[in-house]
Amino acid sequence: MSPTRMCVGCRGREPQNQLIRVVCQDNQIVIDHKQTATGRGAWLHPSRECFSTAIARKAVARALRVPAWIDSSSLTDFATEKLT
Repeated sequence: MSPTRMCVGCRGREPQNQLIRVVCQDNQIVIDHKQTATGRGAWLHPSRECFSTAIARKAVARALRVPAWIDSSSLTDFATEKLT
């Protein structure tokens, strides 16, 4: 059984294997596809709504404990291109 994590977008709880992990690398918030990057991570449901809510509320930056001005454009691009 996979550990439970909270989505920073909708604050719902799901098993870790059903969420997408994001991390801060080189002053940019990026998707951790393998879920193995070192450091603090934030979790999101694979839905456009959770991504847009988390970005608008600056919840990702807050969860990662980084400044709100950190570039999150890769999250927006991922949500636009890959998610429904």
